[in-house]
Amino acid sequence: MTRTRLRIVPPAYTGLPAREQPALDARAPEGSRIEWVIDMAPGPDAAQLVFPGAAAVTLARRGGGWRGATTLTASTLYRLEAQGLERQRLHRLNAVIDAAPVVRIVEPDAQLVLTRPGQTRWTPVFEVTDDYGVAPGAVLRIAVTRGEGENITVKHRTLPLTVAATAGASVSPSPWIWRARAWRRAAT
Repeated sequence: MTRTRLRIVPPAYTGLPAREQPALDARAPEGSRIEWVIDMAPGPDAAQLVFPGAAAVTLARRGGGWRGATTLTASTLYRLEAQGLERQRLHRLNAVIDAAPVVRIVEPDAQLVLTRPGQTRWTPVFEVTDDYGVAPGAVLRIAVTRGEGENITVKHRTLPLTVAATAGASVSPSPWIWRARAWRRAAT
């Protein structure tokens, strides 16, 4: 091999840019498109990327190099095989699995809150974080239960998320931390 280039195109929802690297080992978000460009001299008649337990990626000759692509669905090992090429070492593609968003109650500091008789407002604050960010316009769906014993009602609410800010301090907007304020009014 005379030159290798690996292009990684993460899924759009991650907000990560495409990147290129000369190394054939990589770490990328699950669902990324992985594209190879490999120059070999002397050029073989055929080349492929072999993945143990999965279908090989046949490389096509274009321009001065061999090209191929696949979608990264799980971490895997692979090696380049071509006629006349020494047996190559295994390379590793590590798929970074997208973590689920985390919703945390900031205020009050308990998940179960008892209201006082006559209370008409309740303003909890929720914090939402995600490894690739929380999209503007994201909403939080919550269920509010009321009553006791067998006399319990459930109301479902949808709340828009807003950029986090704390009283008396300025906080720069972060795509990873958003807050929602919810309130409940007493039945009339």
